[in-house]
Amino acid sequence: MNSITAKTASLGFTLVEALLVLALIGILTAMSIPTVTNYTAKQNVDLATSSIIGNLNSLRADAINGVTKWATGDACPGLHLFGYQVVFLNGSYSYIADCVDDSNNHSYNRVGAKVDLTGYVAHIENPQTVEFVTLTGALYNSSGQTINICSSNCTFTEPVNVTESGVIEGP
Repeated sequence: MNSITAKTASLGFTLVEALLVLALIGILTAMSIPTVTNYTAKQNVDLATSSIIGNLNSLRADAINGVTKWATGDACPGLHLFGYQVVFLNGSYSYIADCVDDSNNHSYNRVGAKVDLTGYVAHIENPQTVEFVTLTGALYNSSGQTINICSSNCTFTEPVNVTESGVIEGP
């Protein structure tokens, strides 16, 4: 008699193989979470740094050119512009026009806009105020300042340097 041997074909994965693949996927995902989190924090700091550098350059140019027109109207109606201040507080900063009434030599500050970066950075360290003087764009009463922009967990910090002559240097 001929013996017939039955061949069984393997049609798919066993439960153990499927669970092993799922476990490996879970481990790899868990290992990548810190990398994605760090990347996001670095991108947020870079975005905040670009915003600050762009706005500081814009206000410096306005100070050099004596521009007093803002989107909200005249920064110094009936007064002359002494310069522009940028006041930093935690994760935000405000533009302020420093106006002077020549008839009585009084100084007035008019807030132009506030930029809130708290969703992107934890805080902005150093200086509390940067002020550009009209016509020169140089810093008022300062030998230069460094603004440090810190991520939410301070893993990443980007410095922005403002020289005494008002030049803004960043990464």
